[in-house]
Amino acid sequence: MAMEDAIILARKLHQALKSEKSQNSNLLQSDHIHQALLDFHQDRYERTYALTQRAAMIGARWETKSTIQSFF
Repeated sequence: MAMEDAIILARKLHQALKSEKSQNSNLLQSDHIHQALLDFHQDRYERTYALTQRAAMIGARWETKSTIQSFF
């Protein structure tokens, strides 16, 4: 998932930096980068949230105080 996130983020930042408006001014460039980060967050939030919730549920099921059970 980290590799997938890295690729998607790189694509969004590349698009933001290559746009014509972002090359005219540093302020506009930072606005495009900010928007790219917001877009990345919106795109990835649902998948990341669902995966985190599933991992927490599985972890809670397997959580035990028994050393022997934890070993297995």
